[in-house]
Amino acid sequence: MKKLFVILALLSLPVSAAIKDGNERGNGGDEYAKEFIRAGLNVAQILETNPIHGVDLELLRKAIRETKVNSRVTLSLRGNEVDAINYPDALNPRILLSRTAWDRLKDSPHRRDFLAFHEYLGIMGVDDSNYAYSLRLDGANVCGRDIVIRKALENQFQKLCYHIKNEDLYFLRELHARYNPWMGEGVFRNLRAGDLAGLEQLRTFSYFDRLASVPTDFLRGVPELSFLALLVVQNVPKFDPHSELSTLRIGELEVAESVAEGAFAHLTKLGTLVLHVDGSKVDFAKALKGTKGLYSLIAGIHNVSEVPFSLLRVVRANPHLKDLVFPGKNLESALSKGLMALGFRCNKLDPGSVLCTKSD
Repeated sequence: MKKLFVILALLSLPVSAAIKDGNERGNGGDEYAKEFIRAGLNVAQILETNPIHGVDLELLRKAIRETKVNSRVTLSLRGNEVDAINYPDALNPRILLSRTAWDRLKDSPHRRDFLAFHEYLGIMGVDDSNYAYSLRLDGANVCGRDIVIRKALENQFQKLCYHIKNEDLYFLRELHARYNPWMGEGVFRNLRAGDLAGLEQLRTFSYFDRLASVPTDFLRGVPELSFLALLVVQNVPKFDPHSELSTLRIGELEVAESVAEGAFAHLTKLGTLVLHVDGSKVDFAKALKGTKGLYSLIAGIHNVSEVPFSLLRVVRANPHLKDLVFPGKNLESALSKGLMALGFRCNKLDPGSVLCTKSD
């Protein structure tokens, strides 16, 4: 399990062994200590209405009230930098906090709360070495999701991630996960199968940040999803079967560099597809192999001198196709003529695109 933070509970160790540099500061003028204590109080407030079996709320409040918290620029133990250390001494319980670690978590307030909870559990003598208690704060498993999706859910519900409940997720119908500027340019993320878990009534989902890939079973947790937009995704998988998705938009901000053969063959209700790819790397016809029910297709095939004639195979395999857009400047191309032979009327949509339509 990827750790949310590094935490060490010590029963008896000289403070000097854990301090890297600087002088100790007490709670009074220590803003870091005050923020840490507030984080502990946040957790106690949550446990009032959402108790965790095995955690005594009154003992937690007592630990928060009686434990002295001090901060240091950094903390280290045996040559390893750590986030915090707790000393569960019955007469003088203490917690040391790394200011560097606390600052690192400034954009993830839930992780600050988890850290404080984990430390106070140590003061209480509760074994949380495997995060058996502290991670249970996140009952709907929202905090561990892709950060862009987590932020979108927090904005949607106006709650920190571990305040969001399963019932909140269940009734959500629409979600738009947008780019967060503080994440930095050039970052490509990887979505995971559980990132949309619990969103059983979700109908519309769009993701505006940059994706390296999505898992094949990404749609498994959203059985009612009918509209999906992945504006930037480098590698498109062959999606697992899904019975409701009717509109799919991929690569409208940056073209896909790889698309699995038959990527959409198992999307049985897919009718509208917008797909932008690097045509020098992706065989568009192979990518759409197995599709049969398309009625509208925007074939964004880029970085090629001419759209491949094999696109006609896609058209023939989808007898209900009525609207087709593809890059082109010449209505006299072999592809345009082939489409007109199949009953389409082709016209220039703009200087770089051709629109072909077919009436009943």
